[in-house]
Amino acid sequence: MIYMVVTEKEEKRSSQIEKQVPVKIAIEKMTGDPCLIRWFTDVSVEEARRLGVRAIFLMGFGTDIQDIPRSRYRAIERLALETEVPLIGICGGHQLLGCIFGGDPYRNYPMRKLRPGEPDIASYHPGMFKEWGYYEVRKVRDDPLFEGLGDTFVVAQYHYCEVRRMPPDFVLLATNNNCRVQAFRHKKRPIYGTQFHFERFTSDYPDGKRIMANFLKISGYKRLRGS
Repeated sequence: MIYMVVTEKEEKRSSQIEKQVPVKIAIEKMTGDPCLIRWFTDVSVEEARRLGVRAIFLMGFGTDIQDIPRSRYRAIERLALETEVPLIGICGGHQLLGCIFGGDPYRNYPMRKLRPGEPDIASYHPGMFKEWGYYEVRKVRDDPLFEGLGDTFVVAQYHYCEVRRMPPDFVLLATNNNCRVQAFRHKKRPIYGTQFHFERFTSDYPDGKRIMANFLKISGYKRLRGS
């Protein structure tokens, strides 16, 4: 069993869950195990243990962290802090892990404003610099998450904010010139965060699929289909 944790404002619940269904299907095809989509306020350590969850994906979300009341994060905070299961946060989930583990306070930190004459490449948060599309990222530390990849790889990015301050118990794994903290890992526990959307891989940009497969191998899935 795999947990896919979906976070958003309540009024966006249906659309946000629907958005993750293709990723759920891809994970199930790779592992042969069911992937359970869970709303972020409904998760629990006890349920994860009872169901035999082997991997947790904390998915991205477009709403700014501070626009969701802090009290709504309690269940996911406890899951992240107490679970023994490998966990990976993606984009907004990555930023949320930075908050949970004592890096940034509970708010978003934009990368920067657009410079004069710089094009605005997406309507999301107009006037702010964004990584929007496929970008090169470079490793700064070897890790099983990047097994089979070169020193640089190309992955999907859709964000205007970043983890500004590393949580104290984490190490930096990857970076690029736009966003310093592209990936991190807990020093002692199998907890990862990626600013990039590795789950949005394509045949033209397959590196994300390798990263997904590597995280599933970290989670104990040694024989994956189609990886």
